[in-house]
Amino acid sequence: MRLTYQPRENALRLVLGPEPRPAARTVEGTGILDLGEQGRLLGLEISAPPGLDLRQAFCPWQERTGFPEWLSLGTASAYLRLVPEPLAQASRQARSVSVRLAMELDEQGTLLAVILPRRGEGYELSSPSGST
Repeated sequence: MRLTYQPRENALRLVLGPEPRPAARTVEGTGILDLGEQGRLLGLEISAPPGLDLRQAFCPWQERTGFPEWLSLGTASAYLRLVPEPLAQASRQARSVSVRLAMELDEQGTLLAVILPRRGEGYELSSPSGST
């Protein structure tokens, strides 16, 4: 996974794979962003929007690497772990905020990237490594 900042959109883009591929479509959705001490990004829960099968969207990632350690997949949501579990559990000041997000998919419906606005109700991310 790779996290970059998109200044024109004022958003963070979480790319799941190593190779950049163009998106065939973008789906709007919601999620819950977990933040730790000093605004460290811990993880992101993505809620399945109507018409998107998250199991199908993540299927190629499972086929390539087995079940990736950064992914917890349910029927109605998926959780992307952005830091190793011991670091996430050690965070004493963790909090969660609701976020609007966009999901970029290829022609087969594989999730390529997740885009998070840098600012939303109850949060503002100051950079890829922290928030205020």
